[in-house]
Amino acid sequence: MGPRSRLRIATLGAWAIPIAGSMVEWLLRIGGLFMAIPHAKSGDLVNINDFTAAPGSNTSVTLVRDQHIEIFRLVLSAGTQMQEHSAAGAMTVQCLKGDLDFTCHGRTQTLLPGDLIYLNDGTPHALHSRHEAIVLITLILRRK
Repeated sequence: MGPRSRLRIATLGAWAIPIAGSMVEWLLRIGGLFMAIPHAKSGDLVNINDFTAAPGSNTSVTLVRDQHIEIFRLVLSAGTQMQEHSAAGAMTVQCLKGDLDFTCHGRTQTLLPGDLIYLNDGTPHALHSRHEAIVLITLILRRK
């Protein structure tokens, strides 16, 4: 890739939300087959606003995945609710579009476009998207 070329990553398939566990454990499923998705490499430009997911569908695209960091974009349809779970590392959740109620540390806050929330390693959290929402999640992982 040239120095100014952009890596475009299409949204693929449907994603499943586990009742408990880490967001990192989510698997993309396309027609019942599990497929690898190309991730950005060091130095690649990624357009986080490339919203190619079908409206009303819950999708996840991993944009960057390396030994200690994972960045992915979630498209959440209206009414999507994730029960309390935790991630294997510190994380940020940034709202890119729409709005969602985010619960952690015993309180619920509404994230709007441009809002970002930080969570310490393993902090339990839950969310509910009142309308369609798109979020960018960054995980700093504890992989050995």
